[in-house]
Amino acid sequence: MTSSTGATDEPTFEALYSRLEEVSMRLEAGNLPLADSIALYEEGMRLAQHCQTMLAQVEQRIERLRDTYEDGAER
Repeated sequence: MTSSTGATDEPTFEALYSRLEEVSMRLEAGNLPLADSIALYEEGMRLAQHCQTMLAQVEQRIERLRDTYEDGAER
C-alpha cells in the first residue's frame, strides 16, 4: 500500500534491523519459555530474510547506477 506521498507503508531497513537486534538480545538473554523462544526465533528469521532481500535490492540498484555511469563516461 502507498501513502499520498507515494511512499510505501513498508518498514524501513533501519526499523527492521532494530527489531532484529531486539529479538536477538531477548533470545541471548534467555529466561524465556520454550514457546516464546521459538516464536522469537521465527520472527528473527523472517526479519533477517526481509533485511537480506532489501540489501540485495539496493545492491542491484547500485550496480545499475554504476553501469549507467560507466556507460555514460565511455561516450
